[in-house]
Amino acid sequence: MYPTPEQAVVLNRTFGCVRVVWNRTLAARHGIRAISPATAASPPPTPGRPSECVTAI
Repeated sequence: MYPTPEQAVVLNRTFGCVRVVWNRTLAARHGIRAISPATAASPPPTPGRPSECVTAI
């Protein structure tokens, strides 16, 4: 089953946004690791409580 052209536009936009958030979060995590390796080892945020770097986007 393939999406309609309208659905394809929405899916492309959604996955594009998800990719931006992922890349920015990953870059922030790499930045933290460069500053303090011990901080980078901390567990990820729990669901429902996103990290400040993601909400700032």
